[in-house]
Amino acid sequence: MMTSLYRPKSTSQEKNSLLLPLFCGGGLLGLLVFLFVSRLPDQNVQGLVRILEQASHVQVHASSIRWAPSQGLFRDCWNGRSLFFLGSESDRLRDVWSARVRIGPNGRLLGVAGIYNLTSTELGDEYALVLKGRWVAFATLAYHQVQSVTVFDRAGEDAQRLEEGLTDRWARSLTNYQRTGSTAGMGKLTISFEQPPRQIGLFLEDSQLRLEWMEQDGFHQEVANLEKGEFVSEGRGVQIDRAEPVQKQLIHWLVDTVRSVSWIGPAPIAWLEERFFGARDWLRRFCFWWGKGEPSLASSEKEEKPSTFPLHPELSDAEGKGWPPPPIESVWSSPEPDEGRWKVPPIPWIRSLSIGDIKAPPPFFQTFVRPDKQRSYVKVFLVVMDMRQLELEMEGGSEDPKPSLGPFGLGRIPRDPAISRRVLAAFNGAFKSEHGYYGMMVHRRILLPPQPNAATVAVLSDKRVAMGTWGPVETLNGFAGIDPSQIVSLRQNLDPLVDHFEVNPTKRGLWGYTLPGTGVQTERSAVGLTEGGHLLYAWSDDASATTLGRGMKMAGCVYGIHLDMNPKNTGFLFAAIEDLKGRRYRTALLNPLMGIAANRYIEHASKDFFYLLLRDPIPPPLPGLTPVDAKEPFWSVSPGTQSSPSWLPALWSARILWDQDPVEILQVVPGRVRFRLQLGSKEPDPKTGVSRPSPIREDSSAHILASVGMGFSTDRDMYGIAVRGMQFLPFLQNKAARTDMHRALLVADTDGKLAIHPSEEGFQLLPGTDAIELPLLVDGGNPIISELHGSNPIQQVQRTALGLTEKGQVLIARGSVAPSALAKILARAGCSHAVLFNRGGSAEGFLHRTGTNHPPLIRYPESALYMIATTMLPNAFHASPFSSPLPP
Repeated sequence: MMTSLYRPKSTSQEKNSLLLPLFCGGGLLGLLVFLFVSRLPDQNVQGLVRILEQASHVQVHASSIRWAPSQGLFRDCWNGRSLFFLGSESDRLRDVWSARVRIGPNGRLLGVAGIYNLTSTELGDEYALVLKGRWVAFATLAYHQVQSVTVFDRAGEDAQRLEEGLTDRWARSLTNYQRTGSTAGMGKLTISFEQPPRQIGLFLEDSQLRLEWMEQDGFHQEVANLEKGEFVSEGRGVQIDRAEPVQKQLIHWLVDTVRSVSWIGPAPIAWLEERFFGARDWLRRFCFWWGKGEPSLASSEKEEKPSTFPLHPELSDAEGKGWPPPPIESVWSSPEPDEGRWKVPPIPWIRSLSIGDIKAPPPFFQTFVRPDKQRSYVKVFLVVMDMRQLELEMEGGSEDPKPSLGPFGLGRIPRDPAISRRVLAAFNGAFKSEHGYYGMMVHRRILLPPQPNAATVAVLSDKRVAMGTWGPVETLNGFAGIDPSQIVSLRQNLDPLVDHFEVNPTKRGLWGYTLPGTGVQTERSAVGLTEGGHLLYAWSDDASATTLGRGMKMAGCVYGIHLDMNPKNTGFLFAAIEDLKGRRYRTALLNPLMGIAANRYIEHASKDFFYLLLRDPIPPPLPGLTPVDAKEPFWSVSPGTQSSPSWLPALWSARILWDQDPVEILQVVPGRVRFRLQLGSKEPDPKTGVSRPSPIREDSSAHILASVGMGFSTDRDMYGIAVRGMQFLPFLQNKAARTDMHRALLVADTDGKLAIHPSEEGFQLLPGTDAIELPLLVDGGNPIISELHGSNPIQQVQRTALGLTEKGQVLIARGSVAPSALAKILARAGCSHAVLFNRGGSAEGFLHRTGTNHPPLIRYPESALYMIATTMLPNAFHASPFSSPLPP
């Protein structure tokens, strides 16, 4: 008869006698694991690769396998020891995988307890996988460039700041376990580059990651402190961001979880949504009819008329016509109070642009319209945004869109105070990836490639916003006349909802994931472009897509893009951020019916979104130049009259020191001024019978802001000039003359834009073009020093030079310094080309400004360059699709 190991009663001594051998045996086994087992997996690489390939169904790259530290004998055997590797389907691009491999006491591989694809980037190739301690790092390569570097923290995501209940924590833990095999998940850091390198080397040292790469200017190295999520030194051209833990409402979590089940999919969810929203719409229409009855339309044949915005505000109107927008006429015979009347949002802390005592008008106006002729209770709420004051930005969500290369988006507004403190508003983005893999690019990092013929909004390098239908291409040249290098960010969704004032021009029948041939009355949103170049956001809690489009058309939208839909997915909020780390910020929803959290987009957003920044009108300081007064701002508003609107100056002035001599610099903001040449009365007679050009036209002379003297030619030093397409004096390249002088042509085209052409490049004079020959000071960013720039360069006379930067900025430097000093100043300021205003004869170097004691004159003895004010237009425009040529 066997004696049972379990006794009804036992003394403490008997228990201790049993536990002591167990503790000793466990300690001995743990010691054996520490000494031997943690080294055993590397001895059976082929077997390890085989079981990993069987579990993952991908090709495992054996050299990429990285083992995490052992957790001890029992956990390695029962739960599995973690490892990371690169895997790919045959010869396709690699992804980063993690696995938990169960290992026996003798090092035998018992099987795979869990395996997970951590990246799933269809167009990205992961490589340079490194692991040390809790940190795992790798780079993502696409389009022959390193798109990003990702760092995983195996210790888990930082969820301490989340305000969530027990159910939310349980749901998040379950999602983490499904994705990573750990309920704590994995923290994530993303490193991005302003100029992506071709290749990169990664080196983990304790809690620091060293990045090494080569660029055209030489070797680069940065070190990131992974614990703090920042670079050890100031990272120039690189940025590091910490991903926030996913926080999602329970109903959204349930829907997304059910949709992700392979044998269920999205169709049953769409069926349920259609039934629910259809029943709600019927009940609401019945209750409204029973209680009030449907009001009458203003006219049975009346169509929605667009409320037009003037394209070209008059210069005399300081604020610019078209702002605020004109009222919108109702389609109903009895308009509701404030229907179609634009009003300032009742939020006192919304900022507008201001320079000194001059303040801009409110940047937002809001109203509502009722465009549904069968449901008078349906309202479309609108907010229009002044794109003279605002800049549009966008960001990917922490879960959507699911990128085809590289990591997910940040899912929040950037933490850089220079950006966050300028945020005025944010609103939702487009559909989930599973409902259409429409393109998205954020700061030149492609999450999803562009799709042909999709409705697109893009942000360009000069901060302009292009909105239109993408061409029939999957590359970045989808807009006609816009070089791919100019596109910084873009987002696409569906077909255009409005195009050239036509609602649903493609006759699309499916706006959102519903059953084919059906429409749903639900919460919807859209972004549009007005004819005057402003952006507009439209939202309704109960509308079809066509109803939303009609409301946008009534508000004057020439183009519109359908954004996200359904409750809890859409919303627009105003914001004023002081300090994100201390959570000192204020927010307010556009409409209280919006079901999003008040801190959405700021703290966390699982889906992509747009945000609006208040424009920073002050130019950045010029590099390498010292202001006269270091305590004062580098730039100040240039005294005198400014282009319209006056609250956004076009001319800025600065005073710098160069070898203890003061030099004045005038900067002209691109696009705010037109340039014209005027022939001086002392320019020599060419004796060819050509009559002298007439002065500046009267309609232009009324808008002259400044004039700058350029000197006049002499019979000894002849410099060419052409005014309004008429050649008056020949250029050096067209006549026999001394060729040892560096000369260039300063050209003003018919739109008044300046360009500098070195004479040796050749030049064709076009009708209406101005061109003047001048000494060349800077060529290709390099100063040119020539004795011919002045007979006595040491003589203390006022000299003036003009330079152009690659971004189109115009800089005019004036001072009693040598021409070589002006050349060095403009080259250091970033000018690619510059010319000296000295045509051989007397050059006073004057700068006359309207609104000062020295206003411009209509005629001068010497030739002069005039600046003519132009009204600033909003920076959004309707782009045309690129049309690829037909194949032969």
